[in-house]
Amino acid sequence: MENETPNAVSAAPTARQLHNSTCLSSTPLVGIAARIAAARALSEGAKRRLDNINLMKAENIISNDEARKLTRQVESAAKEERLSQPATPAQLQPGQMAMKMLDRFVTCDPDLIKVKERVKTLATVHYPVLIRGDSGTGKELIARALHGNRVGPFVAINCAAISENLIESELFGHVKGAFTGAFNDRAGLLIKARGGTAFLDEIGDLPYALQAKLLRALQNRVVRRVGSNDDEEIDCRIVAATHKGIESSLNDTFRLDLYYRLSTFILDLKRMGERTYEDFELISKHFGGDDEDTQRLWVNRGRMKGNFRDIEQYFIRKKVLGILSYE
Repeated sequence: MENETPNAVSAAPTARQLHNSTCLSSTPLVGIAARIAAARALSEGAKRRLDNINLMKAENIISNDEARKLTRQVESAAKEERLSQPATPAQLQPGQMAMKMLDRFVTCDPDLIKVKERVKTLATVHYPVLIRGDSGTGKELIARALHGNRVGPFVAINCAAISENLIESELFGHVKGAFTGAFNDRAGLLIKARGGTAFLDEIGDLPYALQAKLLRALQNRVVRRVGSNDDEEIDCRIVAATHKGIESSLNDTFRLDLYYRLSTFILDLKRMGERTYEDFELISKHFGGDDEDTQRLWVNRGRMKGNFRDIEQYFIRKKVLGILSYE
């Protein structure tokens, strides 16, 4: 039998051993942040501990509630350590990512140029923004520009595309067994977007009954998963968008208090039919078009129900089939 060397790799710990090292006391969890100096190292350490928690839950060593509490403690320790680190150059210049995204928003319209300038400023703060505009006017592009250099993900949900009985689970998440088909715990949009941006597209179509729950989440910065009794902290920037004039529906189909919570800043995007001829020239050049393309698009601007998407489709047809027709 060969002698063990000091560098020999020990056997992987069992789930029971992991449980002993990951007790419910907050002391060892807080110690994680104290022992790891760099945010990157902390991130790897936190991921390993979260993996251990999932393993213990899978083997029924700890309950779902205990797993959620441990997870929150690990994430809280990771967040505190991240905030204690010096800012990186990317964090010091969050407007740069916004500028990169805004390069794709082609315009020379004075009003829209003001919108772009405002987006560069708003990308550096955490306040909610409401974007108003028809389909195809660039609402999600502006939302991604507002996301800027945030370290967390950009998570989008279309409130009009999900059935009313599923939208609550999509937003807030659910626990195992909360309803038929809920075979596992699932995080919702507002939890997945931690450290980043939650984009609520077509917010005007959010069911009225659910608006009160969203308002509570935004006010208290906590959510409660469907089927759970525990609140979970959220840490994300909220950007909402709508093609509807929800101001005319306040206190009818849309809550006034939620509207004021979402509309700290409002950005209005123009339809293609409201843009100038110079804008069409610039957009045509962006796609490699010529004066003939500009003229054709300008003449048909009032028929562009899909707005910028209509222009993209025009140039796709021209490139693939050589069709020089707006139809």
